[in-house]
Amino acid sequence: STEKTPAADPQPSLLCGPLQLSDSGETWSEVWAVIPTSDPQVLHLQGGSQDGRLPRTIPLPGCKLSVPDPEERLDSGHVWKLQWAKQSWYLSAPSAELQQRWLETLNTAARGDTAQDSPGTLQPQVPMGTAAP
Repeated sequence: STEKTPAADPQPSLLCGPLQLSDSGETWSEVWAVIPTSDPQVLHLQGGSQDGRLPRTIPLPGCKLSVPDPEERLDSGHVWKLQWAKQSWYLSAPSAELQQRWLETLNTAARGDTAQDSPGTLQPQVPMGTAAP
């Protein structure tokens, strides 16, 4: 079999992993999402769509990110909305921690200020001089 599995993708990435994707917030499909290090201003989505309309690549500069109102009562747990031009998608991470990592990384890419030369920028940094002796 020559079929490539998304998890075996050797391409270095800022962030990658399984997410749930929905156009409407009602029907969800699992996708493999990747923000590649080589082009940190796009979100690649692979797999999971039966309708064939799944976007494969979403340009991130100019995207709007938002967390839906609780009144929207979406089926999935840790959801955010990604809007680009006249299109919008709901994405859901398996945990609040992963949702936060995706939101931070996507926000940075949407602003267009990806720091490729400092890969640790997404981790909270301990200020100098506060480490225990």
